Amino acid sequence: MKKQSDSEEVIAKRPTIERNVSMASDLPDEIIVNILSRLPLKSLMRFRCVCKPWLALLSHPRFSEFHFQCSKEDLRRKSILLSNLYLYSLSCETILCSAEDGELIPDQLHIPLIKDINEAIETKTFRKIRKDLEEEGFFFRENRKCRIDILCSCNGLVHVRLAVGLFLIVNPYTGESKKIAEPQHSRKLVTVVYGMGYDGSTDDYKVVAIVDVCKVSVYSLRSNAWRSIGRFPYDKYVCVENGIHLREAIHWLGCDNSCSKQNIFKYSFAAFDLASEEFREMKVPNEISPSNIWEVGVLGECLCMVVNRVDHHHVWIMKEYGVDQSWTKQFTISTPEYSLKPLCFLHNDEPLFLADNSCLILFNPNEGRCKHLFLPRCLDGSEPKPCDAEVYAKSLVSPNEFGRKWKEQSRMGNNVEEGTLKGNLRDV
Repeated sequence: MKKQSDSEEVIAKRPTIERNVSMASDLPDEIIVNILSRLPLKSLMRFRCVCKPWLALLSHPRFSEFHFQCSKEDLRRKSILLSNLYLYSLSCETILCSAEDGELIPDQLHIPLIKDINEAIETKTFRKIRKDLEEEGFFFRENRKCRIDILCSCNGLVHVRLAVGLFLIVNPYTGESKKIAEPQHSRKLVTVVYGMGYDGSTDDYKVVAIVDVCKVSVYSLRSNAWRSIGRFPYDKYVCVENGIHLREAIHWLGCDNSCSKQNIFKYSFAAFDLASEEFREMKVPNEISPSNIWEVGVLGECLCMVVNRVDHHHVWIMKEYGVDQSWTKQFTISTPEYSLKPLCFLHNDEPLFLADNSCLILFNPNEGRCKHLFLPRCLDGSEPKPCDAEVYAKSLVSPNEFGRKWKEQSRMGNNVEEGTLKGNLRDV
C-alpha cells in the first residue's frame, strides 16, 4: 500500500506536462479512448489543449458520439434548455436541490452567432431584411431582439428558429452553431412542422420538415442540404406540433379530420424512420378526443402523452415501443395549471413538466404531490412571459464537423475511424 502511494506521489510531481503526455502515449489507444470517454465534459474541453493528437481525438465526431452514448443517462449531463429572447440552461441537479415553490435562476447561454445577429438588429441592413420579411408574413415583436423558438433536439444538438427568419443548429454547451436554410416551398405563408434525429445507419443527423401536411423534406447535416422525399402519406392528416425523437424515429401527433363533418376525429402518431425514411402509423390511447388538450414527450425512453383536463392531468406511457396495446395510464396529477408538457424523469422516477409555458412542476408519484418551481421575471425582461423548454444532454457533438472531409491527425484518430470506439462501446 505504501509503495502504491509513493508511486502516485512521483507521478504527481513530474515537472513537465510533456512527460505526462509521453507516458499517456505509451498506453494502448483503446485504453486512452476508454478513459477519456468517461471523463466530464469540462475536463475534455480543457484536454483539447494538451497536444495535437488529443485535440484530433477529442474533436472527432465519432468520439463525441461515443462519449455521449457512454454517459447519456448521467443526470449530471441533463439540463433544461429554456428560450424566449435568449437561450438559458437549467441543470437537473439544480432543479432537484431547489426549495418548494422556489424561484429558479437559469444560466444565460452565450451563442456567438446569435449574439452577432442581435447586435446587427440596429443596422440598416437588418432593417431592410426585416421589412422584406414582414412583407412575406413574418411577425416581429416590439422588442427588437430576436425571439428564439426551440423546434426540436437530439443528442445535445438543438434546432432553433430566430424571429428574423433564420434557422440554426446549436450545441448549447459548446456554443457552436450552424446556419441552415429553410426547406423549399412555393408559397410565402406555409405551415411547417419539424423533427430532428440521429440516423445510425449513415452516422448523420437529419432534420425532417412536413410542409403544409403534404410535402416531406429531409435536411442532412453531413451534406448540408435539403432534399424532397415525396408527399406525406396520410391524406387529411393535420400535424400541429413539432416532432418527438425516440429510437431513431421522429413522431408527430396528428388528427385525421377526413370525417370531421360527422364530428369523428382519429388521433394517431405518424412515425418517420430515419434510416428507411418511411412513415408508419402508431395508435394513441382511446381517451384522446378533440375536447382534450394534450402534450407529447419522452419519459424514461418511452413515448408519453399528457391528457390535460380542467383540474387534473392523465399521464400515459407506451411501455413497449410500437405496441399499441401497451399504453398505460401511469399518473394522474391534480393541479390547476392549464397544460403540462412532459420533459424527463429525475431522481426516483419523478417526472418533470413545463406548466403553462411559465413554470416547472416536479411530481412525486409516491406522495402524489407537486413541487412548483417558478421562472424568474428577468428571464424575459420586465414581465414573465411564456417560454419554450426542451431537455438536452450536454455533449461535444459539433454541428460544424459533419460534412467535412476529416483529416486524421493522429493514430488515435485512425483508431476512432477504424472501429476502436465500437469495440469499446461493446465493453461498456
